[in-house]
Amino acid sequence: MSDAVSDTVPVTLQHRAEWAALAGTLATLRALPLPAASAAGAAVLRALGPRLGPHKRATRQIAARLPQLSAREQAQVVTGMWQNIGRNLADFAHLDTILADPARVVEITGIAHVHEARTRGRGVVILPGHFGNWELIGVAARMVGIIAAGFYRPLNNPLTNRLVYDQRALSGHRMLAKALKGVGSRQALALLKRGGTLMMIADQHFSGGVTAPLLGAPAMTTPAPYLLARHTGAAVVPVRCQRLGGHRCRIACEPPLELAGLDQIAAAAAINAVFERWILDDPSQWLWLHRRWRVEGAGGGLCRFPDTSYSMNAR
Repeated sequence: MSDAVSDTVPVTLQHRAEWAALAGTLATLRALPLPAASAAGAAVLRALGPRLGPHKRATRQIAARLPQLSAREQAQVVTGMWQNIGRNLADFAHLDTILADPARVVEITGIAHVHEARTRGRGVVILPGHFGNWELIGVAARMVGIIAAGFYRPLNNPLTNRLVYDQRALSGHRMLAKALKGVGSRQALALLKRGGTLMMIADQHFSGGVTAPLLGAPAMTTPAPYLLARHTGAAVVPVRCQRLGGHRCRIACEPPLELAGLDQIAAAAAINAVFERWILDDPSQWLWLHRRWRVEGAGGGLCRFPDTSYSMNAR
C-alpha cells in the first residue's frame, strides 16, 4: 500500500453513507456514454451546487476578486464552475474508457516544452492548477509516453479515499504523500534528481507557505515548486487544462518559468501570476471553492526543505 493512502481510520456510519453516495453517483455516470454522462453531471451540479455550503464562499470570493464583472457575470462564473465540476465527475467515472482512447477527449498543445525540458536530464515539475479537468493532465502525460509522480492528500473518509485513490491509480502514475516535509518530499527530490517528472498542483492555500499576491490580494502560497527546482535543477513547466465544451479538453503546456535568481516570495509571485492569467482568461474554469485568501501571520515565513543542509532562505 502506498504511503499516500491509509486504511487505519475507524469507519463510521457517516463514512459508509458518503461512500455509498459517491459510488452510486459514479456507477450511474459510468452506465451512460461519456458525452451523456458529462451533460448529466453538468446539469445536476448546476442545480445542486448552489445548495451546498461552499457555494456562498465561492460567490463571495468571485465578487471580491473579480469586481470588474457585473453581478450577472459573477453569477455566470459560479454557475460555470459547478457545471465544470459535474463534467469532471463524469470524466472521473469514465477514466478507464478515456485511457483506452484518450484522443477522443484530450488534445495537447505545446508538448515540445515538456520534451525539451526532459532532454536536459534534470527533471521536470509540471505545474497545473485546478482548471478545467486537472485530472486529465495525467492522461495527457500517458498519451506522450510520460509516467510521472504526483502528490496526493488522503481524504478523511477511508472508504471514499480508497475509491478515489484506486480510480486515480488507473493512470499508472505514482502518488506521493502530500507534504512539504517527510517521505513524500524526499521521494520527489530523488525523482527529480534522476530526471523524472513530477506533477504538482500549487494554486491552493498553503499553511506555512509564503505570502504572494493573487488577483490583487495576498495569498499564502506553497514555495515547493521553486524549492524543488532550486535543489535539483528541474524545469518548472506550467500546464493548463481548458475545457473546450462538453467532455473535450485541451492540455496546454507553456514555456518553463524563469525562476533562477529569484527568492521564495518572488518565485511564488511569478507562479501566482500564471494562475491569475489563467483565471482572468476564463474564471468559470477555476475551482473557487477553497479558501484561497487566508493569510497567516505577518507576511508569511520562508521555508526549508527537509533533510538537507542547503539553505532555502539563501537568495
